[in-house]
Amino acid sequence: MLGDPTPNGAIFKNGGFSEPSINNNGDVAFGAAAEDDQGIGHDGIFLFSGGELRTLVQSGDPSPIGGVFGIGFLPPSYGILNNKAEALFEAWAYYGFPIPDKLGLFLATRDGVRKIVTESDPMPNDSIVFPRSLGIGDLNDKSEVAFTVKLQGKADTGIFLNSGGVISKIMAQGDPTPIGGTFSTLEDPDLIERFLFVRPRINNNSAVAFKAKVNNDGTRIAIFLASPKAMLKVIAVGDQLSGGETVKFIDSFALNDLGQVAFFAYGKKNKDGDLRDPLGVYIATPLAPQVTSIKLKRKHGLLELRVNGNAMIISDTVIEIDGVPLGAIDYPANFLEDGGTTTRVVSRDSRLEQLIPSGQTVHITVYNSLTNLRSAPKAFTQD
Repeated sequence: MLGDPTPNGAIFKNGGFSEPSINNNGDVAFGAAAEDDQGIGHDGIFLFSGGELRTLVQSGDPSPIGGVFGIGFLPPSYGILNNKAEALFEAWAYYGFPIPDKLGLFLATRDGVRKIVTESDPMPNDSIVFPRSLGIGDLNDKSEVAFTVKLQGKADTGIFLNSGGVISKIMAQGDPTPIGGTFSTLEDPDLIERFLFVRPRINNNSAVAFKAKVNNDGTRIAIFLASPKAMLKVIAVGDQLSGGETVKFIDSFALNDLGQVAFFAYGKKNKDGDLRDPLGVYIATPLAPQVTSIKLKRKHGLLELRVNGNAMIISDTVIEIDGVPLGAIDYPANFLEDGGTTTRVVSRDSRLEQLIPSGQTVHITVYNSLTNLRSAPKAFTQD
């Protein structure tokens, strides 16, 4: 509480406390303003764990990109906590005149603080993070961070994944979407000034859920589940719910490790025309892929395995023979479906002759890595 001592000898002052973050072990992280008896600020990110309060990082600590940290108190500076008691936070790195300071997202770990992304960093879509601007992120137990940033370049905003220090693109403004059209800007003028982004969510399967507007006029809103290689529509404005209601607006959402997305949906506007009628909170559960038929053909002297089915995700589904994943996977254009799925996956793996011996029965499955779901095995024998 205000006036209590911090672990570093300062006291919590009237600047207040940020929104807390709690993990499954009961650890709590929060940002707070603090100062010592000389009036020097010691704002920082603090962790309460095992009955003790400790400082994860504070203003004046050395930064992994040089200089020293300046911990701003305003959100989203507070620590977003995972189950390893690591905390994601926003901070400035100060170098002293004449070197300009730099804003960044950082991860406090047991081994120290590491950089996730900073302003002016190059991104994989030939853009850079907009100078003097940063976005907002989420953290999983694999120390992976999904984050939204404002960009300078062809796209004005995008969502990216930092996994093991490697940054990959999830989506960017102007990219094609699984429901047609292109993604609009991710900046949302309805949110508080400066924090103009809806936070993406990342689970422990490395799947990222995000809400975005489709087409330049932003007439359609949808939630998507994505990885750097694939994307699946979860729910979109215009879709029908289980009770037959049509979704007219989608509000907040959440993601769990099963790939389920909970979301709040609204229907048509009320009779006054200024507010929408709430439909309720719903859960979208990803479908497991299903194999319906299998065909092995010889084409131009090589074997080609065709697997037909349902809920197979474009650029993500892999065919497995007795548990062995195949390469040389193709997703034929004529079988692609709206929303990010396909009804046919093809493999021209050079091992097919060896993996499917003539006259021997094998069991074929398909696996969606985005949802971590696998089909029931289907027996197949080459004539």
